[in-house]
Amino acid sequence: SKLIGPLRAALLVKDKDVFLATLDAIKCLSEVVGPALNEHLSVLLIQINKAQFDKALKNRVHETLGTLEEFGGPLALSIIKTKVPAYASNSM
Repeated sequence: SKLIGPLRAALLVKDKDVFLATLDAIKCLSEVVGPALNEHLSVLLIQINKAQFDKALKNRVHETLGTLEEFGGPLALSIIKTKVPAYASNSM
């Protein structure tokens, strides 16, 4: 939980390289901690959702959401669909 604040802050930075590096960090964290990240998804997904409207970021955002779903399980998918209604699951 100590990582969530800095990750959220990094998602707020206007620099796209910082944003993309943060998405990569979130993917790695999800792969390591799995469903333990689910309780923090709501905080992170607010900023991630906003970025999906940027064509340059859309694919990476979708990759990140897919990783969160894959390693977070059905609960992660439920949280993602709540915060990112346009998300289409890869497993459907």
